[in-house]
Amino acid sequence: MISVTTPTDMQGLAGLRTAALEHNPQAAHEVAVQFEALIIGELLKSARQSSLGDSLLDGPGSDHYYSLFDQQVALDMARNGGFGFADEIRQHLPDPPEAELPPWRPENREDFVRSIWGHAVAAGKTLGVAPEVVVAHAALETGWGRSMPEFSGGQPTFNLFGIKAGESWQGARVGRATLEFEAGIPQRRTEPFRAYRSLADGFQDYVKLLQQARYEGVIGSGSNIGDFAAELKAGGYATDPDYVDKLVNLARSPEFDRLIGSLKSSPAPPTQARN
Repeated sequence: MISVTTPTDMQGLAGLRTAALEHNPQAAHEVAVQFEALIIGELLKSARQSSLGDSLLDGPGSDHYYSLFDQQVALDMARNGGFGFADEIRQHLPDPPEAELPPWRPENREDFVRSIWGHAVAAGKTLGVAPEVVVAHAALETGWGRSMPEFSGGQPTFNLFGIKAGESWQGARVGRATLEFEAGIPQRRTEPFRAYRSLADGFQDYVKLLQQARYEGVIGSGSNIGDFAAELKAGGYATDPDYVDKLVNLARSPEFDRLIGSLKSSPAPPTQARN
């Protein structure tokens, strides 16, 4: 059960944040309770400030003690019914995804390439980028499909390009631990990532993202993986200082050449992914 027992329960708050990002139904109720506790806490604070003065027993730490006490009282009141704000708030929170999708994990690297090739062709045509470049980008971001963001139950997000969910994103999202670089120093933290209903939706959003002005240099880069990677980095796509080299090295590796060559030389190369 998801629950924050005290105002200083940092572990509980972190778990609640992750559960909320994953659209856990229990999280919605707990978020509503926490919000009502904030409202009640402000009412208690206002009432205490309007008192006639300090008690004879008050000392230098009294304000801090009273603040923690009021927060705990507010949380207990909200969890036991409060003023009914939590129920009202819960009605306005979005519901979790209606249906769960089965896990999607390619069996191997060849399966990964064949599964997304059709979508890569369509995306590349719109962007003026070779489909193998798009495939290489997806392979780098997901470890060949093995580390794509997923919901807690294993349901896929179909987010093959590590696209984060900012404030403007209105769709589903999932929290995931990621490594970001600040001033060249790696920092491990949990970030919200976008979640899609299918591979098609994921690729469509990817195309829409790269059509933004800050990635204008990506458009029309064709099969030049070096230019493609450099323009991605210049637009702020990744914080990893070695991102360009990693993408270029993957796309120029003998194994990648073999996989793409085998796909193109097959009698009936796939033109559409299965999801």
